[in-house]
Order: sequence, then C-alpha cells, then structure tokens
Amino acid sequence: MPSILDDIAESLAWDQEVYGPYYHKTYPVDASLVVEEKLNDEVIEREHSEQPVQESVADSVELQEDTAVWTLSKANSLDDLHANYAAFFELPKTSVHPSSKRIYTGPTDAAVALIFNKTIYDENNQLRKVDAYTLLTKMLSAISLPIDSLFVTALSKSQTKADNAEFNEKEVAFFRKQMELLSPKLLLCFNPKILERLAIIQENEEPKRGFHTLASGLKIFYTHSPSHLLEKPELKREAWEDLQAFRKFLDSL
Repeated sequence: MPSILDDIAESLAWDQEVYGPYYHKTYPVDASLVVEEKLNDEVIEREHSEQPVQESVADSVELQEDTAVWTLSKANSLDDLHANYAAFFELPKTSVHPSSKRIYTGPTDAAVALIFNKTIYDENNQLRKVDAYTLLTKMLSAISLPIDSLFVTALSKSQTKADNAEFNEKEVAFFRKQMELLSPKLLLCFNPKILERLAIIQENEEPKRGFHTLASGLKIFYTHSPSHLLEKPELKREAWEDLQAFRKFLDSL
C-alpha cells in the first residue's frame, strides 16, 4: 500500500512533467512564449498610448478654432465687437490700451455718435488736446447735448501705425459694424478726413458743413473742429449756428 509520501512524490513528479522543474536555475526558457509575451505587452502599451494622442488632436482642433481670424459677422453685440478688436485686426493685445477709451466712451444706447478720425487719447490714456476737448464739451453743453451722453469713438482706435490701405479698410469696416450694432439716430464729426474715409467726399475735397449721408442711410453732420475754432475764433458763430441746426434736426427725429 503506497504511503502518503509516495502520493506526494507522484503528484510533484506529474506537476514537474507539465510545468517544468520548480528550481529557477533549471527552468527551461521557451523562446516562443517570450516573443508572444513581448508582443502582447507592446499591443497593450500602444493601446494605452493612443488614447492621449486622440485627445491632443481634439485639443489642437479647438486651439485652432480659438486662434482663427475673428470676423465681424461673429459680433452679436457692441460688447462682443469691442472685446474682439485686437483679434479682428490680428494685433497683439499689448497694442490696444486696456481702457475702453481707446475704442469708445459713453452709453451703448446713445442717440448720437461723436466720431473722431483718430483716438483722442495718448498711450497713457490722457487727452491729446485738452484745450480743444474743453471747448468741445462747452459747445455740446450749449445745445443740451453733454458729451458723456454721446457714444464717442474714432475710426483709428489704437496706437498701431499702419499706413496701408488694407488696414485702413478694416478700420472703416469695424466702424461701420459699430454703427450697425449701435444704431444711433445721427453722427457728428469735425474732421473732413472722416468724410473722405467713409467715401462721402473725394480725397482732399473741401466738404460742405451740414448733413451728409452714409451708404447705410445714416446721416452724419460735419462742422468746424474745436481745434480750428481755437485758431480762428471768428468761425465760432458759424459753428454755433451749425450745432443749433443739428440739435433741431435731432429733436425732430
């Protein structure tokens, strides 16, 4: 009758026949198993590595959309338009002053928009011509039209010097979009260059004082600038009569 020790020895012998010797020093290496195991590891590693790559592709698409050139058609409000000023002109953000005074001042539901050819503020956000601005505020107050009740902006809003036709056209396009979203009753300006850039008069043409009409149908009023009046005080009466006519027409709307 076999003893318990004989049963154990027989079991161990059967295991070793199937799985090989227990001692690692004598463990036979099956090359095919090693290759298969290595290939399986590579498949698993590749599957894990592919997932982040897919995410990065999606991220790059989103980044590409964020950095795409911003167009005026995307603006649904004045706030949206002004927030994307630098993006539209493809300018570094540092070229646009953090203060909104570079782009506009006043309420965004104003009935009258006061237009300058270039921003009236310097790089430190200070007025360039204090005396002319002081006279302007007095002129507007005289017809019960305080300047802080107007939407004040300029065709050229930043300090970026771009004396090329394409940039100038984009400035005018941006301004037209401003007026479309603002929808004021009237525009007021003092610089003939504005009428020229808006294609109302020809280059170097002497404009007539009074009302002119933009392609959109919006009316813009032109008269002597405060700077001109400081140089030629005798023209103040004409400017006063012009502004009275402007006020009367505004009241009739």
